[in-house]
Amino acid sequence: MTELKSYQQLEEDDLHIGTSVYKSRLIVGTGKYPSENIAKESIINLGSNW
Repeated sequence: MTELKSYQQLEEDDLHIGTSVYKSRLIVGTGKYPSENIAKESIINLGSNW
């Protein structure tokens, strides 16, 4: 059985993918946005990495 981490533990545990390090685990697709600027603004407002 997998032990679930608390939200605080996840906040302190960076996500490493290859050479990139992410603070957020929120993954958002950008295909639905009409422009890159709107996608970037929306993703930043969600609290995810751009």
